[in-house]
Amino acid sequence: MRILRAPVIISYVIQTDTTGIQRDKNETLGILLAFYFLKGIGDGLIGVKAGIYPLFWLAAMICGVVFMMRWFVLDARQHKYTISKAMTIMLVAFALFTAPFYFLNTRGKGAWRTILWSFLFLLGCGFFAACGEALALVLTGQSLDVMQTL
Repeated sequence: MRILRAPVIISYVIQTDTTGIQRDKNETLGILLAFYFLKGIGDGLIGVKAGIYPLFWLAAMICGVVFMMRWFVLDARQHKYTISKAMTIMLVAFALFTAPFYFLNTRGKGAWRTILWSFLFLLGCGFFAACGEALALVLTGQSLDVMQTL
């Protein structure tokens, strides 16, 4: 069994054609990963018990939606697809459920691969946020005990 090296996997996930729209889409994905890492650091520093946390959470969600919509707009432009106002509202409100329908509309039979990669990217964003929070907790000398926050 052959083991894939990281550059092979990364070049498959993020296409190496870095011209124009594809480059902008790749940058947006990188910004999203960095954003969720920084959000995790903010979660670790602010903590759930602080009174400012709901405002921090709201601002983080708005920023996440803005970057996500930037990617969808660039992707629609790349695939010469017009996102309707209803689809835009649905992508903002229910992205987890609406994105597969968007991918089916723009990619047809090949949508399953994009749906799988987007799900893995979503898990990666959660992983980056958890790493950022763990880093903030370690640097501030707090416990990493999950049950402490419940």
